[in-house]
Amino acid sequence: MQTRCRLGNDSSENLIMLCARCHESLHRNRLC
Repeated sequence: MQTRCRLGNDSSENLIMLCARCHESLHRNRLC
């Protein structure tokens, strides 16, 4: 598992279940 930039660590509170395409799109839009 990789940490989520700017969202904290991979604790259950910080994990969001998204399809791969949505997850990739989210990260592109945030420009981490």
